[in-house]
Amino acid sequence: MELLEYEKFAISLARKAGEIMLRHFSPDIAVELKSDCSPVTLADVAVNEMVVSEIKKAYPSHGILSEELPEVKGEGKLVWVCDPIDGTLPYSLGIPVSTFSLALVRDGEPVVAVVYDPFLDRMHNATEGKGAWLNKERRLQVSTRELRGSLVAVRKPDSAFDALREKYSVRNMMLYSYVYGAMLVASGKCTATTFTQKNAWDVAAAKLIIEEAGGQTSDLDGNQQRYDRSVNGFVGTNGVSHDELLHLINDSP
Repeated sequence: MELLEYEKFAISLARKAGEIMLRHFSPDIAVELKSDCSPVTLADVAVNEMVVSEIKKAYPSHGILSEELPEVKGEGKLVWVCDPIDGTLPYSLGIPVSTFSLALVRDGEPVVAVVYDPFLDRMHNATEGKGAWLNKERRLQVSTRELRGSLVAVRKPDSAFDALREKYSVRNMMLYSYVYGAMLVASGKCTATTFTQKNAWDVAAAKLIIEEAGGQTSDLDGNQQRYDRSVNGFVGTNGVSHDELLHLINDSP
């Protein structure tokens, strides 16, 4: 029952986050650049502040790892990992391809996850052992396609995907919202997704939702990893293509 209570709480936060995202959504929204030159808007900050405030109020002993505010150290093994707006670049340009992403991580392993697309009112969620769902109505299921001729969502192009295009005629799609692409894998529309950076908030929710939809995940070396700290990239697939994709990633110059 405890995990289901956390799931209900996470979904309620996602709804509130979506309201903030929609309220501020405009191609004229002010944008600032962070130290790494990535964009941030007042909506990112407002969502992040709301999430941290609500978690501190409901679960004061839990830790919080979020993109826009300093890490909150908890007293136990439970950490909420949040990306307030995944896809700030398209969001700031008035392009509706971004999501709110939140996972509850227990001892390094995501056990509750929500990813919300407020523009199409699509709530993706998963709880450990309970499957992955869209709007609590349709169960998500990864595809059974092999790599050849399939669609792959990538964070950025690199030599591995040059090899994919040449060997498998794979179509690569860059959305500038990593989590959005990962949900396409969970729903069977894409075969795989890769992430080469270290931010846990970009992949914690994606890991659980893809796995509960029947897929497979790992770091870039094919290993399991913790999701309450920096990660070694991420690979999420339908399982059919996982080993082959890892081989291409690690053998490419």
